[in-house]
Amino acid sequence: MTIAAHPVRVLRAIARPDGAWWTVELAELTSPSPLGGEPIIALGQVERDGDVAAAALDIAAVWLDVDESTLEVRVEFGRPLTGD
Repeated sequence: MTIAAHPVRVLRAIARPDGAWWTVELAELTSPSPLGGEPIIALGQVERDGDVAAAALDIAAVWLDVDESTLEVRVEFGRPLTGD
């Protein structure tokens, strides 16, 4: 029997090209809007697609106020954002 030192929470991140940058979204991490509107979604940006996974992990750890070692982020690359 194996017992993990820390349970790992698995999160999904979607990265989309946004001009010269990549926008990273963790849709399951939200906070209520202070004005009662749409929820605030955890987002970030990076310059290179190779930095997406590390940024997503950092965003999730800060948002949840936990150590990165307790998280796993699975990144999916999506379609570019549009100006609509």
